[in-house]
Amino acid sequence: MKLLHIIQGSVGGTLEYLKLLIPRLKNLGYENKVICQNEICEELNTLSIETYKIEMSREISIKDDLISLMKILKVLKSYRPDICYLHSSKAGALGRLACFLTRTKCVYNPHGWSFAMQTGYINKLFYAFIEKSLSFLCSRIILISDAELSIAKNYHIAPENKLITIYNGIDIDKFSEALAVDRKTILNSNGKNIVIGMVGRLTEQKDPLMFVKISAEILKVIKNAKFILVGDGNLREKTLSLAKELGVSDNLILTGWVKDPESYIKAFDVAVLT
Repeated sequence: MKLLHIIQGSVGGTLEYLKLLIPRLKNLGYENKVICQNEICEELNTLSIETYKIEMSREISIKDDLISLMKILKVLKSYRPDICYLHSSKAGALGRLACFLTRTKCVYNPHGWSFAMQTGYINKLFYAFIEKSLSFLCSRIILISDAELSIAKNYHIAPENKLITIYNGIDIDKFSEALAVDRKTILNSNGKNIVIGMVGRLTEQKDPLMFVKISAEILKVIKNAKFILVGDGNLREKTLSLAKELGVSDNLILTGWVKDPESYIKAFDVAVLT
C-alpha cells in the first residue's frame, strides 16, 4: 500500500512525529513518500525517506495556495497513493481539496487546532468554519490528545464517528540512552544551579513568553536558577526582548534548533510545558 504524507511547517513536533511513524509503517510493509518544505525534506532525506519539495505558506494567500494546490495535484496524479495522511492545518486544507479533486482517500491530523491558539474571536470562528467545512472531504480526523478531541466536539468540527484519538508515541530508548549536555559549557553553570528548561518551537502555540514570565517569578525566590529554551521560531526576538525587560537575560539561554533535544532534557532539573 502506498502512503503519501503532506506536511506544512518547519522543524518541530510534527516532523518528530513523522520520524517516529514512517519507519514503523515501512516495517509493516507500507511505502511512504512525503510532500514537505526545505528543512523537513532535508531531514527526512537523511533517513532515506523520499520527498517532494512543495512550499506552502502558513498564512492564507489565494495566489500562493493555488500554486501549492496545483503542485500537490501533480504529485497525486503521478504517484497515485492509496491513502494520503495530511499533517497540520494548511496541509490539511490543501491536501483535502487535492484529494477530493483526484478521488484519493485521506485522513487528517491537525497536530493542534489553529482556532485553539491565542487569536482574536473572529479569527477563531473563521478557522473553525474552514475546519468544519473541509471535514466532509476526509475519511477520518486523527487527534493526538483528549483535549483536542474535546475541542473538536465543542466546536462541532465533524461527526463524532469521524474523530479518533491516537496518542503520540515516545521513543523511550532514545531518551534513556541519551547523554546529558555539559551544563557548565551550555549554561555557564557552576554545578550548584537549578536548571529549568522547556523544549518547543518559539511560537504562539508553545508560548515561550509565558516561560520567560515564569522564569522572572522563580528567580525572585530561587536566585541560582538557570533557564533554557530549546528550540527556535518567530517569537525569538520577542522572547529575548521580554527576558531583558524582566531582568532574566543573564539567566536565560536560547539554544535555537538542536539535533539532540533529549540530551538537553537530560540536563534539566525541572522540565516545563507552557
